[in-house]
Amino acid sequence: MVMVLKVTANDRPVRSAAEFGNGHQRLHYVQHIQRMKDQAMSLSSRTRGALVGKHLQFERVYIDEGAKSVVYEFIAPALTGENVQSISGAELSQLEKEGADYSHQSVRNSDDIWFLISLGWRVESCLLTQEGIILVDDIFNKQDIL
Repeated sequence: MVMVLKVTANDRPVRSAAEFGNGHQRLHYVQHIQRMKDQAMSLSSRTRGALVGKHLQFERVYIDEGAKSVVYEFIAPALTGENVQSISGAELSQLEKEGADYSHQSVRNSDDIWFLISLGWRVESCLLTQEGIILVDDIFNKQDIL
């Protein structure tokens, strides 16, 4: 089993094509997307360096126009019952007080996810198995696959 972490850089919003209108403004949109991709690759290179020794492998970076964000994907080691834990309301409250944006409240993957959170990333993740994609919010309802 492999876990894919989708790491979104919230401070780098992506404007949609509709915001640029039609005609010659489309060129500005293409240039905008290219700038975002260039920034994303530059940032992903620094992120890769920061993740050395954290057991995460950089997979790809792409533009998510729907969410207007740059998304980085990392591959984490196989999940086990030992490194998948629930997060308590108290822990979540503490994270929010510290300014962390933790989009999924139900799961964390040992130090890897906490490390990304400490860098200020919002972490969205899913579990890939032979049975298909299982969202992290569903992991605890399907303990048999772990």
